Amino acid sequence: MAEGRKTFYYEDRLPRLPVPEPEVTFKKYLETIKPLCDSLEDYLRNERLIQDFAKNLAPKLQQRLIQRDKLEKDSWLDRWWLQYAYMDYRDPVPINVSYAITFKDHPNKNIHYLERAAGLLQNVLVNKEELQQERFPADVVQGVPNCLSVWKTVWNSCRIPHPTTDTTALFSDQEATNFVVTLDGQFYSFPAFYSNGKPLSRSDILKQLKRVCDSNARGRKYPNIGIFTTENRTTWATIRSKMLQSPTNLQSLREIERSILVLCLDHHAPSTFEEFTQQVLWGGVQDRENRFYDKPLQFIVTPNSMAAINGEHSTMDGQPVGLILDWILQREQDGKIDHYERVEEELVEPAHLEFQLTEELNGDLRKAQHNFRALVENTNQTVFHYKGFGKHHCSKVLKASPDATVQIALQMAYYQQQGKFCGVYESVSMRHYKKGRTETGRCLTSASKDFVVGFFDDKLSVESKKQLFYKAVDAHVKYLNEAKKGKGIDRHFLAFKLLMQESGETHPLFSDPVFINSSTWRLSTSHLGFPNVNSIGFGPVAPDGYGVCYAVKKEEIRVHLTNWKDCSTANVQQFKQLLTNSLDQINHLLTTPNSKL
Repeated sequence: MAEGRKTFYYEDRLPRLPVPEPEVTFKKYLETIKPLCDSLEDYLRNERLIQDFAKNLAPKLQQRLIQRDKLEKDSWLDRWWLQYAYMDYRDPVPINVSYAITFKDHPNKNIHYLERAAGLLQNVLVNKEELQQERFPADVVQGVPNCLSVWKTVWNSCRIPHPTTDTTALFSDQEATNFVVTLDGQFYSFPAFYSNGKPLSRSDILKQLKRVCDSNARGRKYPNIGIFTTENRTTWATIRSKMLQSPTNLQSLREIERSILVLCLDHHAPSTFEEFTQQVLWGGVQDRENRFYDKPLQFIVTPNSMAAINGEHSTMDGQPVGLILDWILQREQDGKIDHYERVEEELVEPAHLEFQLTEELNGDLRKAQHNFRALVENTNQTVFHYKGFGKHHCSKVLKASPDATVQIALQMAYYQQQGKFCGVYESVSMRHYKKGRTETGRCLTSASKDFVVGFFDDKLSVESKKQLFYKAVDAHVKYLNEAKKGKGIDRHFLAFKLLMQESGETHPLFSDPVFINSSTWRLSTSHLGFPNVNSIGFGPVAPDGYGVCYAVKKEEIRVHLTNWKDCSTANVQQFKQLLTNSLDQINHLLTTPNSKL
């Protein structure tokens, strides 16, 4: 963070995302497919396909891409990525798109859950004001500023379903002035500001939350429409259109969509951390319908005062969201929860949002409940803290990049379980460019494959295995560093595909089994951690793959794993044990004298 600069000072001073050079992209593609080719013919075929594409079609596509870059205000990729990666995506948002971030425990172990919720909401208002007044520190890492444009919409937007491609509704600061609370699937709304425009005090937020609980205990129950946001996006768009025919539904939906955030007061008090992470990612068993997944951030607080968010991924990635959350949570840890003074006035009673469903819509609701239950029941998840070593030991003793070490261990675990290798995605932040989002770090390299295979070769000496390991580390670090400089390949190939779609052109490269396999992310990973965050997790992106989020802490490595149950070849519990073993084996190898194991 950079003190002394306004929050958005660097936004118009950031460099544009460079247009990649085709020669670099094609060369790297051929390098990255080598460890995935089952035969020399597979590789030679792709070499011929690349040569043909580079000669006949790529030059004119590249010129069109350069022209697009000149015409786009901020980035050749920004609008494409939002539409292709998120808004066109039709599968349900929860698990597939959303992510879960669990918070560090409150410093007061005996705090009442409504008191914790009120403190969090108070600090959200502080953050909202800091961003509006541009007092929040700009994000500068090692002298390099990062794009923060998404912070302008974190507290005033909502994803809106449409039949073919979704949109984002943006609300002005004068419109986004209320908190929405969901309890037992019922939605309540109350102003976050006094009549003079001042933010509510923590004591008055707490009073309003108590009123919500009292009203919910004695009031009537409306249909729990939040379940609709778990549906296929086209289905939800059709349902929403039918709902909007009722003025009552229109007004209630608008209250939710224009809110600063949705606070989910859950019914279930999880007894284990793993149970809590399930509750945050998909609502657990009892609170699946106590959500509205289209909001960028849903704060979740349980009766035993555990807290977290479920985030909608389309407009913002984990890093900028994590920075805001970590700031809010640090204030909580520091006891800064009474920032605003109370104004002496009668508070507006929280409004119980009414929904009127026709018989047809009630049928849609039952189908949504069934469909989401099937999605949840098909999801495997586990979390664990690997205690063997952390960042300090990895850097100082093993003399290796902590990120590369985890990635190599993941490949070892996958190889032991599957007997083969797969495409490995690691999210690479591109926020040092204007409107930058992410690039793909292709973590499976010939060097990492050589190490994994070599590690299980009893004929190799310890010294040889160590050499292979450090070559794999170097290859990993090199690829990610080059990707950060705009020299990744996957967003470039995406541009080629989209440009061909626009002109109705095709090329056999993009339907080749090796090309498809190389970008099927059976290990979809992200390295993300913050001091006041306990865990971050998301679902798998391949039917037979894993979703892996990890944070390398000073003395431990925290890992969140997911897979689909209907895949007979993937199992998170087994993978967890294999990953633990792999990390142990790497540590043992690198601390063993140079003689045969």
